Amino acid sequence: SSGINAEWPLRPGTTCHIVLLRDAARVGVAHIDSSRAVPRALERVCAALSGTICAYVSGGFTDEKDSSLAISEALVKYFCRSEKRFVVKLWNTMRLNTAVDVNGWVLIKSLFA
Repeated sequence: SSGINAEWPLRPGTTCHIVLLRDAARVGVAHIDSSRAVPRALERVCAALSGTICAYVSGGFTDEKDSSLAISEALVKYFCRSEKRFVVKLWNTMRLNTAVDVNGWVLIKSLFA
């Protein structure tokens, strides 16, 4: 298997990031479509979590408008500036989540293929 489960031409809707956060007892998930949404989305999820929070981030292919880059940067800033303690366990965005075939189609890689 190539690890690829879908093909799309470049589209802004596929730059979203899925963030899974967990502490020792609970799990929260956020779907983030823009860098401006990061603080509010993560504050809502983190409000229910305590102690060290493990973070798993996936999505956000490398796009022409750098939308994914902006979201990734906003996530890193949030993790670094928050009073909560985060341990990033998985980061699968940008180049790690993008391949282009010989026809110029963007291939979105799957973590689970």
